[in-house]
Amino acid sequence: MIRNDINVPYYCQLKKLLTDKIYNGTLSGGEKIPSENELVKEYGVSRITARRALQELAGEGIVFRVQGKGSFVNPGIFKDEAKHIIGLFCPLAENILLNDPYYRRVFNGIIAEGKKQASEVKRIEAENSIYSQDIDGIIFLGLNDNFPLRKYFGTRLPFILAGYLSEEPSISYCVTDNFKCSYLAVKHLVELGHSQIAFMSHFSETVNMRERIIGYKNALNAFGLPYRKELVQEGDAWTNGGYIVMKKFLDLPVPPSAAVISTDGMALSALKALEERDLKVGKDMSIISMGNMAEKIAPNTVLTSIELYPEKIGQAALTGIINIMDNPADPPVRARIDVELKNPMASCGYINQINGESL
Repeated sequence: MIRNDINVPYYCQLKKLLTDKIYNGTLSGGEKIPSENELVKEYGVSRITARRALQELAGEGIVFRVQGKGSFVNPGIFKDEAKHIIGLFCPLAENILLNDPYYRRVFNGIIAEGKKQASEVKRIEAENSIYSQDIDGIIFLGLNDNFPLRKYFGTRLPFILAGYLSEEPSISYCVTDNFKCSYLAVKHLVELGHSQIAFMSHFSETVNMRERIIGYKNALNAFGLPYRKELVQEGDAWTNGGYIVMKKFLDLPVPPSAAVISTDGMALSALKALEERDLKVGKDMSIISMGNMAEKIAPNTVLTSIELYPEKIGQAALTGIINIMDNPADPPVRARIDVELKNPMASCGYINQINGESL
């Protein structure tokens, strides 16, 4: 509060109090400062003192004044504290972003790299507010093919996609190496003796999933195995899609002995279909999931899996958007994060080439 026992003018004390509120986050960028009358009531000063304090803040560029509306915190003053202010927009529901292991790890990678690069990452809640934000560029996370991305083409706002790719040649993105995901999985199963290998997908209309299916087909071809259309099925990633699709596979006249499944959640759901028929994972059916996060979803459940390194996707997206902002004439950023097979025998078993039995 204002003190009368020190030799500091009241307007200077008031200015210091308001400045502290701005820099400690009590008053954020773009927020309205209390009016002269409100300052008079709150701090017990005269209108002349309140007006002088606001004039001093405006003169230093800490606030800006709008005729008839009042004084507002200047968002630009915070740019000196960070090299860049980067927006992060995710159209997924808040509970999915924070609770889904994959998206949470991408998000954590973006935040960690932002701190490393001395850049502020600012969450944007609504798409229609993107252009009203004080940001230098934006990362789009968790998009699907229905998102109106085209309206951002050629705009003043640089952007990059994290975990999602576009076939538009001018768009920058950072994604998993989708082709290699499927190839590594099929290769491992072939080396274990499997020849009837299914592929369970989700969101198959997206470019990401189309690439994984192509990687699966290419791997079959590379190892001299025929492609069976009925062994590629799509399921719902969020509910019991894995359970439903696995039942379809098991009901085929010639069921698969192994399945590559595009998410850990779908793989865990598929296990229930095997349990219902008293089939053992790794013995009656080998499974490879993508994500390597099954144990985080279902403790004590370890699957053979493809590690996607989502933190690295987030880190690459943050580094990529900074490069785009600093070097606008450079070609688009096209980063594909390497993947790795983990827990090779956790949910996989050998096939006896003579009689087709699992070992």
